[in-house]
This record gives sequence, structure tokens and C-alpha cells, in this order.
Amino acid sequence: NLSGKIPSEFGLLSNLGNFGAGRNHLNGTIPTEIGLMSSIATFSIGSNYLTGPIPQEFSNLQNLVFLNLASNAFTGTIPAALGAMTGLTAVNLAGNSFSGDVPPPICNSESISELVADCHLNGCPCCTGCADTLTPTLSPTIIATGAPSPSPTGRPSPHPTPLPSPGPTGSPVRPETPAPTDCEPQLNWVHDDKCIEVGQPLTFSFENCNPQFGDFIGIYDKREDSWNLPGPLLWTWSCGTQNCQGTPVKKTIVFDKDSVDKENGEWPLPKGDYFAYFVRNTGIPYEAFLSSEKIKVKDAGKC
Repeated sequence: NLSGKIPSEFGLLSNLGNFGAGRNHLNGTIPTEIGLMSSIATFSIGSNYLTGPIPQEFSNLQNLVFLNLASNAFTGTIPAALGAMTGLTAVNLAGNSFSGDVPPPICNSESISELVADCHLNGCPCCTGCADTLTPTLSPTIIATGAPSPSPTGRPSPHPTPLPSPGPTGSPVRPETPAPTDCEPQLNWVHDDKCIEVGQPLTFSFENCNPQFGDFIGIYDKREDSWNLPGPLLWTWSCGTQNCQGTPVKKTIVFDKDSVDKENGEWPLPKGDYFAYFVRNTGIPYEAFLSSEKIKVKDAGKC
């Protein structure tokens, strides 16, 4: 895990095209030298402890396509100059403590097609998603530059170590409650056979030591990249509602004809191979934090 401040020398990396350092322990402010990174296309630092305002120097990054500042402790106003960045297509500002409304130049931008903010704190009539009402998107949003963070090989372990709790900002997104020592994050497919038939319920045992606002469980085709996920085929809030708080969650989650409707997918899943992922809802592309084993769905009589 990365910790400490982003050094001002970072701005000297003028040839860097993509930077992803989400879900770490970075703190302090974003240095103004960030405006010197003339080649940067993807800048993703969601879920850290960063503070202070968004530097106006971001407007110098005319090659920037994807900007993710979600779930930090940023303050101040949202720079109107972001709306003048003609290459910028996706912006996530949710989970911070900005003041004032989202400026009209951002809403009037012809290039920004995905904009997520805290609509309960910052007026945003043009937002495509609001942190206080956000649900996982059921159709993927295409981002030209790919994943905002390097994609390690392999799928996430079914039992990774608990995630660090993001820094407090007064937003309901990040309750800071330490995980108890007897809590073990897990997402296990509960089944009696090596596969299930089309239309049979999908059941999972799930434990989350550090629940946060918007956490969800999604079902994905096995071919999807677990570090660069689109919207899920099926999904449900991991806490039952989107308003997860700091109390650890341990529950059974079921997908069946009674729990799935047009709002969270289409039932039944066709035959094929799938994975269930525990996902933190910070915007597309998502990253999985927990994975089930492979789920095999077959036609009747084929298991």
C-alpha cells in the first residue's frame, strides 16, 4: 500500500500517460506541479486521505480523459476550468466535501459524458450519477484509455486482507470503523453440486469487515477483467441497502426469480461460467475486492 504525500517532483513525469493509485494511504494535497504532466490521460486517486482543493493547474492537462478523485477529503469549490478540457470524458468527484454547486461550464461541456458528484452537497443537474443515489450501472461506460490503474494478473483472492478504511470527510461515504479481529472478508458460493441448472437460485455466504456506502455484489461473465469491470449482469446491495455503515456485515445473499427484477438484472442467467464479485461502487470501471469461485450454470439435466 502506498502512503505519504504526492511529491512535487511527480510533475516532472511529463511522458506518463496513466496514473492509478486508488485505495491507498496517500495524504496531503495534490501538488500544483501536477499541471506539468502534459501527457497524462488517466488520473485516478480515489479512496485515499487527500485533502485541500483541486489545483487549478488540472486545466493544463489537455490530454486528460479520465479523472477520479472520489472518496477523499477534498474541499473548496470545484474548478470551472474542468469544463474547458476538451478531451475530458469521465469525472468522479463523489465522496468529498466540496462547497458550492458544480459549475455551469462543467455541465455545459460537450466532452464530459460521465459525471458523478455528491448531489446532496453540491447541486448538479447534469450529473449522470449521484453518490447519494448511485446504483451500479447495468451497461458499461466506455473509457478510451482503459483501466485507471495497472491491471495485475490473476483474479482477486477470495480471502484478501481487509481494506484500509478511507479518510473521514464528514460525508456518509466513509464511516471509519476498524475491522474486528474475528472478521474475515469472504464471498463463497454455496452449492451442493459442481454446477447449478438454469433458473436455480444462486446463494452466497458473505462477510465484509469494513462496509461502505454503495458496496454491492455483482455477477459477471468469467471473461470480464476483475480489475476493469463494466456494469454487472446481476447485482444487489451487499448490506441490503446502499447505506452501508461501519458495522461489519455477515449474511447470506440469494439471487433468484423473486429477488431479481428489471432494476438489478435479468433472471435467469443463461448457461455459462460466471464469478460473483464484491465491488466498491466508485464508478465504472469497477475493481473487485472479493471473488467467489467459478460458478457453472448448465441446462437442465446437464450437471
